[in-house]
Amino acid sequence: MAFMNARKRNRMLTYVIVGFVSVGLLLSVSLYWTGGSFSGGSSNTATSTESSANQDFEAALDLWGKGKTKEAAKKFTSAIKGYEEVLKTTPENIAVLGNLATSYHYTGNTDKAIETVKKALEISPSFSVARINYAIYLFEGKQNKEEAIKELEKIGKDDPNYGRAQELLQAFKNSSPTLPAPPQNGNTPPPPPQNGAPLPPPPDNNSASPQPPKN
Repeated sequence: MAFMNARKRNRMLTYVIVGFVSVGLLLSVSLYWTGGSFSGGSSNTATSTESSANQDFEAALDLWGKGKTKEAAKKFTSAIKGYEEVLKTTPENIAVLGNLATSYHYTGNTDKAIETVKKALEISPSFSVARINYAIYLFEGKQNKEEAIKELEKIGKDDPNYGRAQELLQAFKNSSPTLPAPPQNGNTPPPPPQNGAPLPPPPDNNSASPQPPKN
């Protein structure tokens, strides 16, 4: 019983950090575009498609935070379609790549999430929020603790997300990745926080898996 309680505490910590980082990614993308430092692919069609995908992405996070996982999955799927369309004309748009990777992660496609976030990091190695998310994909999605820690250790003290990386680094060092649940509909990662406040983990359903319950 004590062992199960310890595992639940570890899962709670991971859920909180995953959610915190996911919201951080959304914030960073917003600031990135406000700064206007990214160029290319500014056609009206691309802008309209990206704006629509961003709206779906934000709505999905909000729905997931409210526990409406089925509705959230639909919005994430819609966001994925929009982001993939945008990348046809602006393949080096790291903002879109970052949100697309997160959307893949929330729809249970860890391999695509990793593939996509690595593209963003190849273009911009200093995109630390994406690197933090990459570490989470490795740890939770692939149970690869060693590689996840290596990614977090690449984030230097002068990076604005250094503190977040260190918190996650310590959490990973002091815990073990949980095994994924058997494939199921809505096989997605844990929810983000609502308005910056961490949510409790989903019901355990007699499973030690970090996956949310079946809907």
